[in-house]
Amino acid sequence: MLANDRLLEESNALDCGFFTLAKVALVIPGKNAPRTDRRDNFQVTGLIVTQNTEYESQASVIGKSSLYSDSVLLPKHITKIEYPIYYSPSWLISYIEVLDDKTVVPMTFIDPQTDPTPSTMWLARSIYQLFKNIREWSFMVDEPFSSDHPMATYSKLVIDSLNPPQEILDEIDAMPDMHLAKFLKGQSDYKQIPPHVGVSQLFKDWILEISQQYPYKRFEEQL
Repeated sequence: MLANDRLLEESNALDCGFFTLAKVALVIPGKNAPRTDRRDNFQVTGLIVTQNTEYESQASVIGKSSLYSDSVLLPKHITKIEYPIYYSPSWLISYIEVLDDKTVVPMTFIDPQTDPTPSTMWLARSIYQLFKNIREWSFMVDEPFSSDHPMATYSKLVIDSLNPPQEILDEIDAMPDMHLAKFLKGQSDYKQIPPHVGVSQLFKDWILEISQQYPYKRFEEQL
């Protein structure tokens, strides 16, 4: 279980950890997951949202690079994987922490601010910035974009599932633009993570509330 102090961390300083949105699935090695050495094989856990879709090549997953980059994050470099919010059977939020000494395993770490792989723009250093990412992508489902991209459809599903209070939505909307919004506005630095801004106690309380309401459960606990 991810400690509350890390879940509620506001700073981007911890470069060895990141949050991302994933879809809930029964992991079947060799079928819907490329690795056969996953610890969660035949468990209902998380897969990147583009897995087994026409957009699959846009993402790098643990143990496999994307079409756009040779960089790959290997399983032995993962120090922690947690699912602080688990909205079964649809989606979950995952937290992944990696070795922070890049000199030990050079060329294996994916830098979200330089790597050309599209999925790097779906990551966030804090859960608040992940919700900003999700909020931006959720708008892509509607006109004029009418996108069927999995990151858009799952992001819209997150917003619809949780139905955040208007005060939370307003606070998210007031945060600095993340990658997608910067890209759509034609900003050349769209890969750069925006500066950290403080979040309200209301936002923190809401994060704690939904993490307690939707905790991760192992497959056998869901039967």
